[in-house]
Amino acid sequence: MDEDGYYLEVLTAERNLLYLEAKELKGKCIHNVFPALQADLFLGAIRRAIKTGESDFLEYQLKVPAGLRWFEGRTGLHSKGYY
Repeated sequence: MDEDGYYLEVLTAERNLLYLEAKELKGKCIHNVFPALQADLFLGAIRRAIKTGESDFLEYQLKVPAGLRWFEGRTGLHSKGYY
């Protein structure tokens, strides 16, 4: 994701744990995909990582094809400058 919350790349081997298909996420704003609370948490973590250069961590719950699940999100600098 970039600092505005747009998906640049989606990497996973577990389709049933994605909120939407990877091809549906790429290029979309997080606020147009996830519930507002989760989107705000994600974007806040991304912006903190950008500002401080340090990783951030959050936990959140979402209903995905595999059912209601808890997830762990982490942010960090990427060699291309996005998170």
